[in-house]
Amino acid sequence: MTEAIFPPREHEHVEVVKDDVLLGYLVIDSSVGGRSCGGLRISSTVSLQEVKDLATAMTLKHAFLGMPRGGAKSAIVASQSLAIAEKERLLKHFGESIEQWLKGRRYLSGPDMGTTSALIETMQQHIGIKTARRSTGAPRSAYFTSLSVLVAIETSLEIKGLPIEQSTFAIEGFGGVGRALASHIEARGGRVVAVSTREGAVHNSSGLDLKNIQDLIRRYGDDWLPKVKDAEHLPRERLLELDVDVLAPCAASYAITTENMQEIRAKIICAGANNPVTMDADRHLFSRGVLYLPDFATNCGGVLGNAMEFAGATEEEFLDVLRESIAKKYQDLWRIAAARGIPPREVATGIAEENFRRLHLENETHRGKSGLRSMLVDVYRNGLVPAFLVRSYARRYFRKMLASDSDLYESRLDAIRSESQ
Repeated sequence: MTEAIFPPREHEHVEVVKDDVLLGYLVIDSSVGGRSCGGLRISSTVSLQEVKDLATAMTLKHAFLGMPRGGAKSAIVASQSLAIAEKERLLKHFGESIEQWLKGRRYLSGPDMGTTSALIETMQQHIGIKTARRSTGAPRSAYFTSLSVLVAIETSLEIKGLPIEQSTFAIEGFGGVGRALASHIEARGGRVVAVSTREGAVHNSSGLDLKNIQDLIRRYGDDWLPKVKDAEHLPRERLLELDVDVLAPCAASYAITTENMQEIRAKIICAGANNPVTMDADRHLFSRGVLYLPDFATNCGGVLGNAMEFAGATEEEFLDVLRESIAKKYQDLWRIAAARGIPPREVATGIAEENFRRLHLENETHRGKSGLRSMLVDVYRNGLVPAFLVRSYARRYFRKMLASDSDLYESRLDAIRSESQ
């Protein structure tokens, strides 16, 4: 039985698609203005409970950012290594099965594990949904996610008083997020000593040769791991147990549970993955002094970065927002958690849920304004509004959005200050 990631909750809609062609799931955890957002993944191991947890995480991630969106997730149970043609066949059939949710724009889907933007567009076009004409190229969700994880690492190291140049890092999952994160860490003087894939892990306490690993990936694709020399080869689960300063789970959910929490030796955990630590494991790690900022906060860069890039923001502007606004949220979460003696995730979940209720109420109260905003976004998406006009407005919009819950943090911090006087 999968250990709990969140307390029990009601979801708006849960649908199981099961027939002779496929097994798939759609979970709408919440909606704002009748809409919800979340990726569609293909995985041979995904379960309905995992999709529910992922949909809940999307609600909390949007609310953490102040985005007026609901959370959702969908999945097809199949191998990620299927040929593109077979994935297209499954996606087309799945799209037909949940057509009313897609065509009514009640569920806005996107690429996720095992899928791509092109595959999602193929599914949409198959059921008669026009795809947007405006595009900034393939979404860079993984890269943007790696940047928010990096800022979370920088903030966590500052809290712990550890210089990044003297710190060691283990990255579970060396896919898009993990590779980009490793490059960021190395560029800032950190030492990546271990990485893993589904096939296993490699470890060198002096630091891995990341350039050589990247060369091996280019030459051998997914079969690169056995080719790594000058490193110890380990079972992939052992990476989680290494004595490092920072552990970065960037692979699957449920990586750290009550079964292995006693073996975790990292001082800091910063996740690029969704839901890698169960509730009971989180509480145990917190009691031992391990700093784990909630994953729906540390990996929020994918959602925020794609939105900002779509609105014409540059990468530099995105990084500025991360370091100014998001880093402050991380710091405040830790201050409140440390003062209250509860894990940062519990603090962040309470704030996010309160902010979501407020975003939902504001949308209902000002439905005309919200509808106009959605219409303008659709007009822009179809290339009918010049990008430079939107870009100048977007800077103000995103900063205001990210500050929308500042009073929720301040009220908690004020209460703590009052109690200490």
